[in-house]
Amino acid sequence: MNKPAQPTRRQVYMLWFSRDPDEEMEIIVGIYGTEAEAQSALRLRADKPGFRDFPDGFHIDSWVLGRSSWDEGFVLYGPNVEREVPKSEIRPPNPESDK
Repeated sequence: MNKPAQPTRRQVYMLWFSRDPDEEMEIIVGIYGTEAEAQSALRLRADKPGFRDFPDGFHIDSWVLGRSSWDEGFVLYGPNVEREVPKSEIRPPNPESDK
């Protein structure tokens, strides 16, 4: 008996922008099927108002569809939070968790 074909995991490329790595404002510009498409989208926007003032603000990350990127929950920081969690207690996501 033939086994059903396993779906392939598709890689996509997210183009995003942030004026400053320490700033919380991030803009997802788009998600593309190839890195070349993401690079093309970056070039089309690099000279636009706002973007041109922060040429190092663009980033392209690759992601695999169907895989979680954050499994550990989240914490809130700020004056209205009962307990701030020390950064030493925050663990990064486990990329192996969805395999």
